[in-house]
Amino acid sequence: MSKVNYLVRSILNFPSPKKCPYCNSQKVKSVDRKYVVTTLNECVNCELLFRHPTDSVSFNAKFYQKAYKQSDSITTDLPSKEQLESWKSNNFKDSIKDYSDKIDILTWLTNGPSKILDYGANWGYTSFQLKTAGFNVQSYEISQPRAEFGKELGLQILTDEKNITPGIDLFFSAHVIEHLPDIKQMFLLAQKLLTADGYFVAYCPNGSNAFKQANPFVFHKFWGQVHPNFLSGEFYSKAFKDVPYLIGSNASPAEAIKNWDKKSQTVLDLTGDELFVIAKIKNQRF
Repeated sequence: MSKVNYLVRSILNFPSPKKCPYCNSQKVKSVDRKYVVTTLNECVNCELLFRHPTDSVSFNAKFYQKAYKQSDSITTDLPSKEQLESWKSNNFKDSIKDYSDKIDILTWLTNGPSKILDYGANWGYTSFQLKTAGFNVQSYEISQPRAEFGKELGLQILTDEKNITPGIDLFFSAHVIEHLPDIKQMFLLAQKLLTADGYFVAYCPNGSNAFKQANPFVFHKFWGQVHPNFLSGEFYSKAFKDVPYLIGSNASPAEAIKNWDKKSQTVLDLTGDELFVIAKIKNQRF
């Protein structure tokens, strides 16, 4: 969608109530602004940062079929046969979608490859790497064209959440949650699918106060048209207040992550531009 169309849509939807899409509270404060009518707001109750005007579930489902585009030549662009074979031959090593560091953490969490859901699998580059690492992978993607392309990687990418099989050890998403119109439904789905000792793991752009102070220019750039939500350590600490969690960023050393006892509520360095959360959410009340 062009910036002009986005601006027009924002203007038309501007009169809509300014309320938190997570907890529905109308106690919010504006913390940033773009294009005059588009604001980034913080919920006083749950501390979620969200864009106003917000998007509906139906608009989101339509938008991510074909309209969603990124300019990095891999996230949303389906590769040529030659490019795909090149990436497959070295397991996406040194590409911008090289997830070997994340897979190392996932393997450590469960003491070896386990049952995992790649939620928001796009056209399959993450699922392919997980499968190569020995994980028993299920994949889900809202965009049917990109899910269909997953067959080129030997993957069956589901497009209906009802077809996901429960009993997973890891509910994993990378740069998905910031796009969703209903975060709580994602948490509830993960809770339903995970085993008692399973982990919810999510990576996304960092909206934490520590990152905002460290890099205000990038903080301002991160939220907007395709990122209606801006997740933060402060939000996750409240959302997962009853269960063990580890919250950090890509400024957190790997050894600090692996020192987590998997029982406590721990927050690491939040000055990096990519936020992550690992939480045992089975007993959390949403």
